[in-house]
Amino acid sequence: MTQELSPGRSSANIPVKQIAPNIWEVPQDFQPGMKVPANLRR
Repeated sequence: MTQELSPGRSSANIPVKQIAPNIWEVPQDFQPGMKVPANLRR
């Protein structure tokens, strides 16, 4: 698997949890103001 990152941005400090083979979740408490968890799909 290859990761593509924008210059100057890092995903090293984002707590992601894999919830399915192609879906990851960023928890609601990751950032103030987040009302729902974020789902990332590949």
